[in-house]
Amino acid sequence: MDGDANRRKMEKNGLINANNGLNLYIISSVLVYAELFILPFLLFPRVYDIIPREQLAEFVIPSTDMVFFLVIFSAFLVRETGIVVRSAPYKTFLFLHILILAGFGLYLAHVVRVYPFQPMGEDHILVKLFHFFNKTVTYLTIRYRIGYYLLAVLGHFTLFLVLVRVRRAWLKYLFAAAAAFFWGEFTDIFVFMGSFLTSLTAKLEYALFSLSGWHPFIVCSTGVDPIVGTDLYRVTVNYGCSGLNGTALFGVAYTMTVLSLWDRLNKIRAAVAAVLGVIFIYMVNLLRIYIIIMIGHFTGSRYAADCFHKWGGTVMYLIAVVLFIMMVRRWLLRHPKVS
Repeated sequence: MDGDANRRKMEKNGLINANNGLNLYIISSVLVYAELFILPFLLFPRVYDIIPREQLAEFVIPSTDMVFFLVIFSAFLVRETGIVVRSAPYKTFLFLHILILAGFGLYLAHVVRVYPFQPMGEDHILVKLFHFFNKTVTYLTIRYRIGYYLLAVLGHFTLFLVLVRVRRAWLKYLFAAAAAFFWGEFTDIFVFMGSFLTSLTAKLEYALFSLSGWHPFIVCSTGVDPIVGTDLYRVTVNYGCSGLNGTALFGVAYTMTVLSLWDRLNKIRAAVAAVLGVIFIYMVNLLRIYIIIMIGHFTGSRYAADCFHKWGGTVMYLIAVVLFIMMVRRWLLRHPKVS
């Protein structure tokens, strides 16, 4: 009864329920992602003439931002009662968000000015730190990746809190940032398994096409990435197709779910769900590649590679991770004792 009374009181004061808070969270996540994605090209229209696209993505538009948004979403998803919508926008946070965007513009200007980068020494403290996660990192882009990451965190934090009030918000963001920082480098940790994972994925795709009645094609040679597909469309299965990106997204979201529910968690079920989640995400990855090949088979490379491969796979991962956590969340909780 006290909970119902508090809820009515919040609604009377203009504080809307948690579901609306989550909706605003999703909106703010999309807005921040759009800001950080679009600003480089608005401020520097010819940035690709200065910095190649693949290098720019390493320290301006890395996948860490999507990982970060997902981990925060997961943290709030399991703490619904800690979110309420403000009765009026918080102007201080809005001002701070604008300042952060201005800082992002200065950051981009500096990146463009100092490119091309020079390698860092093996004894540099940042190189030593990152070598715990990625043994191949040796360049100055390390500090720019950290700078971008911090700007993405602060930008998201300030914009969300313009309209939403969260209990222990700083603590939630601290846990989320730490988890995202680790899982953002997750794919590089298992780089030594690259040939095994790509070969396994290609062979499973071949089996999947065989079972579905198609005439599949596959080429697996030592030292090169395997090729798999149909008689009309084939793809190269590289390390990025191994499913580790999706596993990293799942790892971030599941880590925050477990941390948020720790005091009420059935630890054995949590371990089982972790294994099942990894298997589930890997199956989603196989489905993702299958869809890419089928789109290419019927429509050609434009829609398969340029559209679905670029955007559809990420959307599939996000939906799959969120659905899995929503399905297992209640099962993870300890059942209350019956008196």
